[in-house]
Amino acid sequence: MRLQIFSAGIKNDTTYVMIRESQMSSEILTPVFRRPIPSEERYTTRVQQEFALIDRNGFTRVFLQVQVIIELCRKLQIPHIIRGSAGSSLVCYLMGISHTDPIQYDMDLARFMNHGRTDMPDIDIDVPYNRRDELYAAIGAQWPGMVARISNHVLYQYKSALQEAIRKHAPKVTYRKHIPLETLVTNPEIAGKIRHDIQEKIGTLRTESLHCGGIVIFDREGAVPKDLILKSDGILPQLTLNKDQTEDAGFIKIDLLSNRGLAQWRESSGGTRTLYDYPARDDAVARLFSTGDTIGITFGESRGCRHIYKQLMPTTIDDIAIALALIRPAAAAGGRKTAYLLGVRTGRLYEDINRPIVYDDDALTRIRAAFSYGKASSFPPETLDAFADKYRKAFSKQRIADCLQFRDLCRVQKVPEEILSRMIDDLNQLQHYSFCKSHALSYAQLVWALAYEKVHNSHAFWVATLNHCNSDYRRWVHWREARKAGLCLTRGEPPYRLGTTKTGEPKVCSTKGEQLILMRDYDPAQMFSDMKCRGYWCAEDFFPGCYLRVTPVLQSKLKRVQKVLTTEQEYNVEFCGLIATGRVVRKDTDGEESVGSGSTTITFLCIGYDNGKFLDLIIPGARGYLLSNIAVSGTAIAKKADAESLEVKTIRGVSLRSLFPTVAS
Repeated sequence: MRLQIFSAGIKNDTTYVMIRESQMSSEILTPVFRRPIPSEERYTTRVQQEFALIDRNGFTRVFLQVQVIIELCRKLQIPHIIRGSAGSSLVCYLMGISHTDPIQYDMDLARFMNHGRTDMPDIDIDVPYNRRDELYAAIGAQWPGMVARISNHVLYQYKSALQEAIRKHAPKVTYRKHIPLETLVTNPEIAGKIRHDIQEKIGTLRTESLHCGGIVIFDREGAVPKDLILKSDGILPQLTLNKDQTEDAGFIKIDLLSNRGLAQWRESSGGTRTLYDYPARDDAVARLFSTGDTIGITFGESRGCRHIYKQLMPTTIDDIAIALALIRPAAAAGGRKTAYLLGVRTGRLYEDINRPIVYDDDALTRIRAAFSYGKASSFPPETLDAFADKYRKAFSKQRIADCLQFRDLCRVQKVPEEILSRMIDDLNQLQHYSFCKSHALSYAQLVWALAYEKVHNSHAFWVATLNHCNSDYRRWVHWREARKAGLCLTRGEPPYRLGTTKTGEPKVCSTKGEQLILMRDYDPAQMFSDMKCRGYWCAEDFFPGCYLRVTPVLQSKLKRVQKVLTTEQEYNVEFCGLIATGRVVRKDTDGEESVGSGSTTITFLCIGYDNGKFLDLIIPGARGYLLSNIAVSGTAIAKKADAESLEVKTIRGVSLRSLFPTVAS
């Protein structure tokens, strides 16, 4: 009988498990559970269901390998969270791999394992971005000569194929974007060769980059196939295989992914607690979310997040998970986010077949409901689980034949055409990015912990934010928020630590030595120099030249509401502010805001006009060129005097120097 021997624990580096082909997963995994199995029937039934799936597909080894990595994290005091669907596994929870009880949170196991899935389930681990190499080295030492990283296969697209063909056939020609080939290369014969090469190259391998986190652990020392090693100049050797080839070859792929939020949280909390030690409810934290004051919180500070927090007003981790899922394109597209929020406000309940797809797990519920429409299903539960996941993937990956097959099966089940049409439309949105429930809950726990630190430990939070955050917001935003929180700023270089001034005020200190302050912080020339050279300024006052002026329209509009004429007040708004962040989006895939024009594209800009004062600008059309400016000014209309989101009438870019008319060149 063949034996497989590999480490399944870290206790004194001597704990080993021997897996025999005749052994059941329950015999192997139960002894290494870190949590006891609750005595309730729903827990014992679920764990037996999972053991049966693990045995059926031979998944025991992947659970053991991941547990070893988690034990290494504990030994090195490296925090982790699980992303993806692995959090829906009770076995993962009992082994200490994940930290969210899937029974308590009603997670759907079929999203992770089911009878129709024979490929190895993914268990993806997030660790702090600044500790991952340390973990890679520890994994390499744990399994010497047995671990390798995988590759990404970067394929030729039209642009890269064109550039390569020009270099080959017309080396003296300089490639320029948006210029037709006939203009770049006037010789018809050479242009023809270039076109031929483009067609030959598109879709072929261009280069092999390092995968963002995928590793493979082989079953014995020296088992990494030498003919598959691309290079060995890193901590771990890199294979030529990409993720699909790795799975096709039957190798177990584990993703170790970088997470800046974990590094930020670990530093701000002082490493004295875990993510799961925070109170389940906190009034001050709830107020922070209800006001959208979440700038600086990794995964929770985007314009979309702040907007939905103010609408949803979350008070628990569950609520935050819903918010994080709702801003993903699959849940938000086509007004779905707005419809869901309206349902929450009105207390509307949905039957399973009409359930909004907030998490992609909700798609499983709707597909099961379609197969049992109007009567008890004739399919056993395990078959329904397999069907549900099969067709969820079909719509996610747009496998048209399977999607059509699902439609036909629903018609056999006599699902009404109106319901079927709406359901298929919703399922088609899965081709856009979405969150499963376990992923959303893992990130929600991190967001909740960061929000708690921001409220109750704000100075340490902002120092950690300046050290680790790398968001869509421009640099001045986090520095201004740190100043608003009462910290004196520094012109020194990172990394930073929390210190105090001679008068006892909290201060951001540079560990690389402070730069002498030769001018007063509020001197215009100093503010100009700081902003130009560092992207922020140290003065207590906000940047000069910024303003917000609101004046009521003299003649109010009359509006008919329920056959009664009422006055509708409007306001003219003049603004000038520093750009905090912005992007161009399509209306049909993101955002519930509407603008007067019929444009399908909107430019969002968030500007700051005073300390802690931000304004969202909604601009019809693709106006991304505005982002090349330091600031913008213009006019807008508003329905309220204190509106935080404006439909822009006129707008123009503003340079840094124009905000300082008194500063000499």
